[in-house]
Amino acid sequence: MKKLIALTILFGWIATSFGMGNPTHKSKPRLKRIFAEKTDKGVVDFGLETIDGDTLILSEVDADVILLIFWSPFCGHCRHEIPDILKLEKKYGDQLKVIGIGMWATPKQIKALSKQFKIDFDVCIYDTVLQRVPNFRIRGVPTMFLLDKNRVLKDMILGRVPMNVLEDRLKKVLGVTEQKQEGGEKDG
Repeated sequence: MKKLIALTILFGWIATSFGMGNPTHKSKPRLKRIFAEKTDKGVVDFGLETIDGDTLILSEVDADVILLIFWSPFCGHCRHEIPDILKLEKKYGDQLKVIGIGMWATPKQIKALSKQFKIDFDVCIYDTVLQRVPNFRIRGVPTMFLLDKNRVLKDMILGRVPMNVLEDRLKKVLGVTEQKQEGGEKDG
C-alpha cells in the first residue's frame, strides 16, 4: 500500500511538473542556453548572458562586421580602448556590431565599468563555455575578434592597438577602400 501511495504521489508530481495535470498550465519561456561552438566551416556561434540578464545569441546578430572585445575592468589597456571602440561603433553604425565580453571580474564590476564609460553596446559575461571554441581561449586582455556577416573569424587582435590600426583592420573586413582625392580638389 505504501508503494502504491508513493507511486501515486510521484506520478502526480511528474504530471503537474510537465503541465499534464492542469490544462491551463502555461510554461514560462526558458532562457536560451549558454553555449559556444565552431562549425566545420569556421562559423562561430555562442550564447552568453548579458549584464542585463538577457541572453545574447551571436547567430541572431545582424551586422556586416561583429567586433568581439574581451576585456576586464582591471585592465588599463582595455579602459584606454573603450572610448575608441565607442567612436568606431558610432561612426560605422549598422555595419558594425560591438559585443563586449567582460572577464576576470564579477558581473557587478563589469556592469560598473559599463556604466562608468557609458557603454551602449551589448556587454556579456565571460563563461568558460567559450573555451570550447579553439580561437576563444583567451590568455590576455584586451583581445578582439573581427567576424564577417556570416560569423566567420577574419581577424584577431591581441593587446592594445591605436584606433587607426583597429579601423584599418575593420575596413579590410568590411571591404572598404579609401579613395583619396587627386589634383587638390576640395568638397564644397
